[in-house]
Amino acid sequence: MITLFIILAILLGALGVLLVIQTPLRSLLPGYLNNNQRDEYISTVAHIDSLSNEIDIRNIYLDNINAILHDQIDTVLPSIPTDSIPAIIPIDSLILPSENEREFVRRYQQNEKFNIAVLSPIAAHGFTFINPLQGAEARFPEEGEDERRVTFDLPRTQPVSSIYRGTVLDLYNTIENGYTIIVQHPNDFLSRYSGLTEVFVQRGQQLNPGMRIGLIERDKTEKFANPPSLELWYNGTAVNPRNYIPF
Repeated sequence: MITLFIILAILLGALGVLLVIQTPLRSLLPGYLNNNQRDEYISTVAHIDSLSNEIDIRNIYLDNINAILHDQIDTVLPSIPTDSIPAIIPIDSLILPSENEREFVRRYQQNEKFNIAVLSPIAAHGFTFINPLQGAEARFPEEGEDERRVTFDLPRTQPVSSIYRGTVLDLYNTIENGYTIIVQHPNDFLSRYSGLTEVFVQRGQQLNPGMRIGLIERDKTEKFANPPSLELWYNGTAVNPRNYIPF
């Protein structure tokens, strides 16, 4: 009987090992996943997040059409705070701007570059913006290009700092640009940092000037569609960062 029980136990153990090895149950074992599978799962999660954002865009667009058709547009517009317009998805985000519209925006931004209404809040409160990427080479747009974005060429892994004190308004991740952090500053200024590979802050967190908010790893940013960049907004209008920040 003892010999029979021993043989039965060995057979059951062998059957269990074969069941784990030859079936998908092996994926439940600790440490089974290799690096390629782990990267694939991370990429899949990022794709799901992007699809979720796309669904949100379309839902907002359809809700707006429904509100217009039922004469309820007044109940929709107040729900969008004006101080966060750059940080949210535009209502008509599925309608691309025309060439005339882009040209008008470019001329308007060019005319408003030295507008005293924009410069006065900085002078009156002694604003001193900080270069968010010390040691990185800033690349400015050519004449006629989008002047609201400054891109950076990183020689190595680089920490990212807040240009001024403020509050983290939003934080999200996309496949094209990695992590993006949006910070609300005093006097209606807003900054957007794109191309981060790691973040050290969270939504609603209070920041001090020069505080580390994330990290950009050069070898990882090469996989992004766009290089790391910085945008600066004032009162809902994009401005040229090089007019306010010493790069």
